[in-house]
Amino acid sequence: VINGAPLPNVRPNTLLVNVLGVTLFGYSETGAKIIQTVMQLVAMGLLFYMLSRLYGIIPAGIGILIASFYLSYPFFAKHGNVKEQFMIACMMITISSWSLYFISRQWFWMVISGMFAINTYFFKETGVSAILSILVVMFLLALFKIITWKLWCQNIGLLVTGGIIGVLPSFILF
Repeated sequence: VINGAPLPNVRPNTLLVNVLGVTLFGYSETGAKIIQTVMQLVAMGLLFYMLSRLYGIIPAGIGILIASFYLSYPFFAKHGNVKEQFMIACMMITISSWSLYFISRQWFWMVISGMFAINTYFFKETGVSAILSILVVMFLLALFKIITWKLWCQNIGLLVTGGIIGVLPSFILF
C-alpha cells in the first residue's frame, strides 16, 4: 500500500508493454493494443507455419480460424490489453517454435522457444505452465530413450540461452 492506495497487480512485462505503448503511441490504451495485435499476428503466423508443416495447409487454416475466434471473442479476450492476451501470444510462440525444433532440428527454434517461454511467466504467473510442459515432455523423451541424454542436455542449454536472451530486454529497459 502506497499512500493508502493498493499496489497494482501487474507483472513486469505487462507494465513494460503498456509503458512502450504510451511512449510510442501517446497516452491511451491504443499503443498497448497495437503491440498486442502485433504479438498475436506473429503468434498466429508461427502457429500456422508449424501446423502446416505437420498437417498441411487446410488443417492449419482451420486451426488458425478457431484460434483467432477464441483470441478475439470479447467474452474470452476481455476487450484487449490484458496480461492473459500477452501471455497466450508468448505461449503460442513458445510451443510452436519448440515443435518446429523437433520437426527441423534447427537449433535456433529451441532458442526462440526459450526466449518466449521465460516471458510467459513475466506476463502472468500461470505462464510457467508452458515452461513446465516443455521440461516434462523433454524429460520423458530422454527417459524413454526417444532422445539421448546428451541431446537433452543440449536442448536444455539452448532453452536456458534463449531464456537469458529473452529477459535481457526487460532488465535493460527496467
